[in-house]
Amino acid sequence: QEGKFFAWTPKELEQVLGVRVGAWASAWWDVGEHGNFEHGTSALWRREKADDVAANLRVKRTDLEPAMEKARAQLFEARELRVHPGKDDKVLVSWNGLMISALAQADQVLEEPRYLAAAQRAAQYVTGSMRQTEGSRKGRLFATARNGRAHLEAYLDDYAFLIQALLDLYETDFDARWIQTALELDDVVRDHFEDEERGGWYTTADDHEKLIARLKAPFDGALPSGNGVHALNLLRLAQLTGRRELAERAERAIKSVGALANRHPLAFSTLLLAVDWLQSGPREIVIAGAAGSSGFSEMLRAIRGTFRPQRVVAKSGDSAASVLMPFLADKTPGPRGARAYVCRNYACAAPTDDAKALKAEIAG
Repeated sequence: QEGKFFAWTPKELEQVLGVRVGAWASAWWDVGEHGNFEHGTSALWRREKADDVAANLRVKRTDLEPAMEKARAQLFEARELRVHPGKDDKVLVSWNGLMISALAQADQVLEEPRYLAAAQRAAQYVTGSMRQTEGSRKGRLFATARNGRAHLEAYLDDYAFLIQALLDLYETDFDARWIQTALELDDVVRDHFEDEERGGWYTTADDHEKLIARLKAPFDGALPSGNGVHALNLLRLAQLTGRRELAERAERAIKSVGALANRHPLAFSTLLLAVDWLQSGPREIVIAGAAGSSGFSEMLRAIRGTFRPQRVVAKSGDSAASVLMPFLADKTPGPRGARAYVCRNYACAAPTDDAKALKAEIAG
């Protein structure tokens, strides 16, 4: 029953707290006879200020607040005797991908190390424990895991959201292995999900369980569209690696639903981010220098403090990264340490060693 664990009625409060304090609690947490939830029950919440509740009850605030603190503890104890809600503790690749992206971007903006650490742990688990390791399916994802057992073939959203997460994670910690893994996962998407005739991607792989019809879902719903997310993934990967064929696949996917997106743009918000990327012309921003140094950190703040989503951000100085992203090869630090390069189509403006100058250039 929805709300059975969390919701209350005035009578239930009275049974736990007594008539007088139960009436106070009903006013304090807005629990009425008709309820604010279902079947006459209420979720406890504070709608009014303590002074107002005390005035309405004609009691002193200094008496009311301690009584409500004590009542809270009593209600917690009483609630523990109820049937607890079931816990869905399976791990989904797709939802973890969305969460990794959120945590990585939060670290970029808030500089909160625990967010980055959580994103890295999740990415390591999903890419390590939820990828198949044997036979012809080696490197492909499972969709779900629980109690250490991963199973069920992954869907387009699993791949698209995880690749997006790995790109966001690379632009946070600049570990080139995330780009390598993203490219490997895209190989699976290309080989098993892509509509080679019309462009775009099916929801299921070509060797997935056979359905009545093999569907596409290019429009957004409760979650972003896997087609829209992966179109932007490919554009970002193309910009980082210089591989034009990745961008061409993204453009084919966009054109395949272009007429629909023109007629119903609100249903294609994610895909339109990819359109905006192409229309605006992305930049490549490279920082050269020792990660963690004051100059490097100042450069990162200048970049991350300016909202310009049509860009990729990379760090030079790593041989593995330079193999994957050749445009990093000639980007070197300046005499004072960190140096930034702002480029478009790999043609770069004069590099700068000054974070303020970098921020002005990005904003321009």
